Amino acid sequence: MKTGIIRHAFGDVAYQLTEEKLVHVNDGSHEGLFTGEGIWVSGDLRECDPQMCVWVSNQHETSEVVDPKRQGKAPS
Repeated sequence: MKTGIIRHAFGDVAYQLTEEKLVHVNDGSHEGLFTGEGIWVSGDLRECDPQMCVWVSNQHETSEVVDPKRQGKAPS
C-alpha cells in the first residue's frame, strides 16, 4: 500500500512513499524505486530529484499531521 501522490512542480513527476519506506517515482512512461535519500533501488527510471525523496520520505501518517490552518491557534 502506498501513501498519497505528490507531484513535482517541474515535469509533473509523481513521488509516492511505499510501506517499505521507499519512494516510488513515476514520470508517466518510466518508474523506479528510490531510498529516502534519492538513491536508485530498482526500476527503469534511474534518476529522480533527491530533495523530493527526502521530503516524501519524511511525511507522517495522516493522523499525525498538524492542520496548518490551526497551527499555533487555540482550539475553538
